[in-house]
Amino acid sequence: AIAKAKAETRDTKQRQLDAESRKKRPNAAMTRALAESLSETQTRIRGAERMIADAFTKIFTHRFRDVDANVRAQCMQSIGEWMRSHPLFFLSDVYLKYLGWSLSDKDPRVRRAVLAALRALYAASAENLALMDTFNARFQPRIAEMIHDVDASVAVEAVGTLAALHAAGVVPHEEMQQVAALLLDADARVRGAAARVVPALLAGDAARAKASAETSEEDEGIATSRGLKKSSKTNDDKDAKTRETLMSLVALVRRLGGSRARAAGAVDALWEEFGDSMSEWGVALDAFLREERGERKTGSSKTKKSRVEKDAAASVPSVEKDAGPVGPAGGDSMDAESAAGLANLLACAARRARGERLVQPEGAPRPYTKAQRESHERAREAFTQSAMRSLPAALRKWRSDEAVVAPLLETARHLRLEHYSLRHKEKEFDELAAVVSDIFRAHSGRRTLDACAAALHHFSTEGSESIREMAKRRVDSTYAETAEKLRAASAEVAEAGKKKNAKKGSSSSSQRLARSLSAAAEEEDGAQFKARVELTRLNALLSLMPPPSGPNTSVAARDLFDDLVTVVADAAEARAALQPRAVALATRAASLWLSHALFDLVDRGASGVTAAEVKE
Repeated sequence: AIAKAKAETRDTKQRQLDAESRKKRPNAAMTRALAESLSETQTRIRGAERMIADAFTKIFTHRFRDVDANVRAQCMQSIGEWMRSHPLFFLSDVYLKYLGWSLSDKDPRVRRAVLAALRALYAASAENLALMDTFNARFQPRIAEMIHDVDASVAVEAVGTLAALHAAGVVPHEEMQQVAALLLDADARVRGAAARVVPALLAGDAARAKASAETSEEDEGIATSRGLKKSSKTNDDKDAKTRETLMSLVALVRRLGGSRARAAGAVDALWEEFGDSMSEWGVALDAFLREERGERKTGSSKTKKSRVEKDAAASVPSVEKDAGPVGPAGGDSMDAESAAGLANLLACAARRARGERLVQPEGAPRPYTKAQRESHERAREAFTQSAMRSLPAALRKWRSDEAVVAPLLETARHLRLEHYSLRHKEKEFDELAAVVSDIFRAHSGRRTLDACAAALHHFSTEGSESIREMAKRRVDSTYAETAEKLRAASAEVAEAGKKKNAKKGSSSSSQRLARSLSAAAEEEDGAQFKARVELTRLNALLSLMPPPSGPNTSVAARDLFDDLVTVVADAAEARAALQPRAVALATRAASLWLSHALFDLVDRGASGVTAAEVKE
């Protein structure tokens, strides 16, 4: 404190002396007095610094290696404070080396104290960074290693220290990408520390992208630049900024691996920082429709297609023809990969906004407070308002792309269905249910089928009675169509097997027989695939919803259980026409069917069940 006070006095005297010397007629007596005072002050400062250096050598240099980790940690905290209060004296390699050496201390408390001291130094003044150039060049790699420290509290402090260096321009942007990987760390504190750094990383990415875009505009000429400026004026600034943030998060998740689990972990970690942006449901859903709306504005509903695109469109089923191109083209639209990433982000954000825990916490989770539960309900209300307007159109447009449509379908179970009744929009709901049913019949991927089944189950169990009745009709028709397709596929498998066996006994030439058997095998494989797909669809439905019953049930749906039992029985007697995987699916479907039947009997009670039903 004495040395600091004397240093301030010296600086004051020096400024006074400089000011007096610059006068046209300086006062000689005043100049001499200030010079003597400055010299005397400098002498006292040197004396105080000698005392500090002597005390440091006799006390600190021994105690910073003390056997007690608390003493060593206190030494690091103290030297950090001394460096901030008297930087010109302490910010030299003579003293900074003690901080560098202690970065590798065996006790996490000491390492954490060193990082905290360095972080405070970096944040205190840019002049401190200039004085620490040599230290940073030597120990910056060690600080970067410590973000993976075995102690979570040390890793958290290392992330903050590295962020301070990045903010000061010492650590380049590329070296900060390793911090983003910590969003998937097992410790919640480390994930939170990494999430607090992400805004600065995204801002750096945006700045470089903007600079690159400006360079491209200059290369393309003034006309292109004017066109881009005119187009940008038509967009709302807030929505454009939110959309930019969302797509930056999509790119970040893609760099982390892009899987469902990684996306969920990243969304959970980033929720505190970007929850407001990810909860802009309207902006996110509208992003899937931007090309379509751009065409509507220009008055053109048709786009030119190449011959290859037309031939490809003609070769897909009708449900895919109506969907338009898989990845919309154009400057304002997304490609298929970006759309899939945004859809996954949206699905995880919808779950998180409703209070679902995307990453299970260590130990028993704390129950939500009343205010948190009310916030979750408000988020669901807001999502419903936006999804009622945009979700059906997004599903129709992207329904040919399974990677996009599956996560979009997963958001349907968050809808508040009573809004369709309150607003007299039952017709719009029926159209949404029809789109879900069509997608269910158009795809065979497990995730898409499960998402469709979950959406149909949600539709048939929530909302008003009229909504549930409409959904039940859709479910029954889906069951009926699946049963009919399964029966047809099973018959096709049996017929293909008979043809194959007949050709094996044929007396044709070996070359012709080989061709015939190859064609028969291909036909049988196609039939086996159809049967396996239908069984997968049936399992998705039975996993959540009971099979249809009642007088209006189709014959194929009514006899479906018998068909499943026949498949299992044939497999048990070693005369199964279906392949083992299909038999396993049939066995699971039959067991799920029985489970639903037993639950129904239990729910109805002894008085409501007849002996014939129990026997059946």
